[in-house]
Amino acid sequence: MFYRLVFEKKLKYASGLKIFLLIGGLLCDLATVFSLIFSILGNLWYIAIMFASILLGIILRVFALKLVYNVECKLQNEKLIISKIYPNKTKVVLSEDLENIKITPIDSKIEIDKIATTPTNFIDLSVKVDELYMVQGQKFNVLCNLDRYIYASVLKGREI
Repeated sequence: MFYRLVFEKKLKYASGLKIFLLIGGLLCDLATVFSLIFSILGNLWYIAIMFASILLGIILRVFALKLVYNVECKLQNEKLIISKIYPNKTKVVLSEDLENIKITPIDSKIEIDKIATTPTNFIDLSVKVDELYMVQGQKFNVLCNLDRYIYASVLKGREI
């Protein structure tokens, strides 16, 4: 059986910041072109400016791509797979069999703050405050949003 949930991670200013970072990357490209032209004409300082603007443009684009993502939780073949979906790739965060997972519901903001201050292997993929669960795998813990079907399947140790 295949069951899939997708939560969109929305920050208050994420889309505006992404546009601003991509415009900055475009300006770095323009600086690279002009630096290349001026370095061909004989000024060697523009070679350093060219490489710096290439590096800055790449960094700005990477931050812009990693800023907006979706969180996908799916049950497939008796496994729980939690992954981050970026515009250009998908990164699997947790992939465990249902019988190897321990899951704990999180009810209050105090518990979230307590979990965030503990120095364990912890990844916060929470999108909203309701239906928040701590999924404890073999390697690390993931704080994420699930629904009651996935929670019941993990408690039973198999898909329902």
